[in-house]
Amino acid sequence: MKIGIITALAEETLPIHEKLGNLTQASVIAGVSVYEIQTSKDTIYLACSGTGEIRAAQATQLLIDIFDIDVILNFGFVGALSPSLNIGDLVIVEKAVHSAFDLRYIDGTGLGQYDRRDGLYFYFDQNLLNYVRNVLPVTTKVVTISSEDAFIASKEKKEERRKLFGADICDMESIGIALVCERNEIPAFCMKIVSDNADAEATQDFKITLQNGLTKYEQYIPAIIEAIDGFGIRKGLPPVKR
Repeated sequence: MKIGIITALAEETLPIHEKLGNLTQASVIAGVSVYEIQTSKDTIYLACSGTGEIRAAQATQLLIDIFDIDVILNFGFVGALSPSLNIGDLVIVEKAVHSAFDLRYIDGTGLGQYDRRDGLYFYFDQNLLNYVRNVLPVTTKVVTISSEDAFIASKEKKEERRKLFGADICDMESIGIALVCERNEIPAFCMKIVSDNADAEATQDFKITLQNGLTKYEQYIPAIIEAIDGFGIRKGLPPVKR
C-alpha cells in the first residue's frame, strides 16, 4: 500500500522519520520535501508541506498525482479551543471547517459554507477513524477542527470559532488536506497534538512545545499503519460520514 503522510513543520516531521526509519529516498518536488520510507508491507511518502492550508493542499495533491497514494495521514500541532483539552493532549479529528471561507456578502451562505457543496464540514473517513481508534493502545478524544490561514492567539477569536462551529481545536492545514482528499475520493485520517491554548499565551506556549519536541503521535504511527493495512482501503469512494 502507498501511504502519504502530511506534516507542516520540520519539528512535526522529524519524529515520524526517526520512528519509522528505513529512508530509501529524499527529494524536493515543487518546494515540498518528500521522504520515501519502505516498510515490510508499505511505501510511505512523508511530505513536509510548510505552514498553511494552500501549501498543505498542494502537498496532498502532489502525493496523490505523482505517487498514486492510497490513503493520506495528517499529524501536527494544534491550538485548543475547548476548555476540556490541555497542552500535550492527543486527539483524532472527525471533521474540519474552513473558518475563514466567507461568501456571506455574495449569496448569503453562512461563514465556512462552500458554494455548490452540501454541509458545512469536511469529514475525514469515519470508518477508518473508528477502526484505527479501536486498535490504538490509548483512548483519544474525537474532535472538530477549525482551520484557516491564521495562528489563533486571542481569547475572542478562540471563543468565536468554538461558538460558531462547535470546534474543539484549530490549525492552519487540515482543511486543505480534507478538501483535496474529498475531491480525489482518497480516505484520510488526522491525529493532532495540542501545543497551545489559542489565547494570549499561545505564541509562547507554541514555542516551548516546539523547543521541547512534544509530539507523542509518532509512537502510535506503526499501530496506525498496521491498522490501515488490515482495514482494506478502497479508493474512489467518498469519505464515509456518520
